[in-house]
Amino acid sequence: MDQEFGPATVDTPPRRVAAMGIGDGDNLLALGVVPVAFATFSQSDPDRLTNEWNVEAMGDATPTILPRTSTDFGSEIPKTLATDPDLIVAVGAEPTRDQYDALSKAAPTILRQSQYPAWLVPWDAAVRQVGTALGLPELAQQKIDETNTFLAGVRADNPEFAGKKAVVVIYDGTAVSV
Repeated sequence: MDQEFGPATVDTPPRRVAAMGIGDGDNLLALGVVPVAFATFSQSDPDRLTNEWNVEAMGDATPTILPRTSTDFGSEIPKTLATDPDLIVAVGAEPTRDQYDALSKAAPTILRQSQYPAWLVPWDAAVRQVGTALGLPELAQQKIDETNTFLAGVRADNPEFAGKKAVVVIYDGTAVSV
């Protein structure tokens, strides 16, 4: 798999997957995999495991929470490695080469594909990449197709959205950068 810092190989289906990137846990859950470590969207509530849309998929699982992967990735590495992962997914993160090297010594580590800048991986590319790493490329494509069908329905039901642009801003109350 072509990615930042070189290819990664996953030889056997992973059983213990750590989600170190923002959004990576969502993609894993959509593909039926509950992560052993989960990067959260918000630092303001570090005990909050996940967002409402993932509660059902999480079930009774209690993965290790990684609230600072977007601001202090290195501090979350020891917690992640303590979960004994056999795959680490950090597509939605920006680790340094040294951090990647430390992670990949413990388990295959999936980063963003090299053609995408950090934090700007299209959602469908991320789903496809994670699905491939899990050995579930067909399921990943099915989820992408389902989402595209849903979005086509939203567009059909809301023609006033045509040509419009939007932005989503997530503010956790801790910092603002411009």
